[in-house]
Amino acid sequence: MGLKFYSHSSPFNLISTSSFTYGKNAYIFKYNNLKYGNNEFKTTSHNEFVLPPAKTIVKDDVYLCTNPCLKPGITLNTGCVVTQNSLVTKDVPHYAVVGSNPARILKYRFDKKTIQRLLRFKWWLYNFVDFKNINLKTDINVYLDEVKKGLKISKYKF
Repeated sequence: MGLKFYSHSSPFNLISTSSFTYGKNAYIFKYNNLKYGNNEFKTTSHNEFVLPPAKTIVKDDVYLCTNPCLKPGITLNTGCVVTQNSLVTKDVPHYAVVGSNPARILKYRFDKKTIQRLLRFKWWLYNFVDFKNINLKTDINVYLDEVKKGLKISKYKF
């Protein structure tokens, strides 16, 4: 699939964005430490300047096409689709299809009423055998009506 996350960002508030300002492995420090000794040139840790990335949340029934790149800390909400080679920099709404660079909403998989119905039902919590006699090719709302009848779930209003 080729899923990628931003690894980190460089600190923009220093004299340079180059890794020589925060990286022990920068060539300039390796060279000078060899030439002048290990204690002459001090570096600071990248972590002192850049916070660790926030957790990315992927909710239920999310579809990621080939090679998406995700910004740390975003949420991919239930039922969303991220198209091929998209750069996702912000949260993706429930059942939205996003794509491009940066990703934007291209469309929604269903209308608002159907999306709310799917979110209330939480079909992913059930066993697929519960849906075995229902035609997958039928309209989504007809399908949900059939599921409701088949599961005899009167307490759920989906």
